[in-house]
Amino acid sequence: MNLVVLLIIFLLLGYVLADTRLGRKVDQAAEGAASSSKNLADRVEARWKAMFRRGSQADALRAWAANPESGLPDEIKTWLGGLSERDLRDFNKALANYSQGLGFNLDTLVEGGLDHEPILRQVFVEAIVVYSDAYRKAKKALEEAEAETQKEAAPPDGKKPAEKQASRRKRDQTAEAAETAPVA
Repeated sequence: MNLVVLLIIFLLLGYVLADTRLGRKVDQAAEGAASSSKNLADRVEARWKAMFRRGSQADALRAWAANPESGLPDEIKTWLGGLSERDLRDFNKALANYSQGLGFNLDTLVEGGLDHEPILRQVFVEAIVVYSDAYRKAKKALEEAEAETQKEAAPPDGKKPAEKQASRRKRDQTAEAAETAPVA
C-alpha cells in the first residue's frame, strides 16, 4: 500500500513540475535541439548534393535561370543559355562558392527553397546578377590578355622559326654506329 501511495505522490510531483517553468524550459531546450539538428541535417544534405551532382546542378541552374520567375535580366539568361557545358560547370562552381561566402545556398534557391521568403530571394538574385556581370568581364579580360600574349609570342613577320637539327657530329656518329653494327 505504501508503494502505491509513493507512486501517486511521484506522479503528482512530476505533473506539477512539468507544468511549471522548469517544464517549459525543458520543452524549449528540446525544441532548440530538434531545430538545430534539422538545420545540420539540411546543411549535410545540401553539401552532399553539391559534391555528387556537379553536372546536374549546373543544368538545374540553367533551367532555373530560363524560368521567367527567376528574376534574372534577359541578357544574363541569354548568356547562361549560350555557355558550353564546361563553361557552365565552371561558372556554377564559382557562383556556388561565392554564394556560400555570402551565407546563401545556391541549391536552395534553384530548387525553390527561398520561394516562401521573397525578400531574401530577391537579395540573392541581385547578388547573382552582380556576380555574373563581374564574372563575364573578368573572363573576357583574361581571354583578351591571353590572346595578346599569344600574339606577342608569334614572330612579327609571319615566318616560322627555323627548326633545329641534330649536330653534324651526332649524325656522323649515329651513321657510323649503324654501319658497324653486326647484322643478325
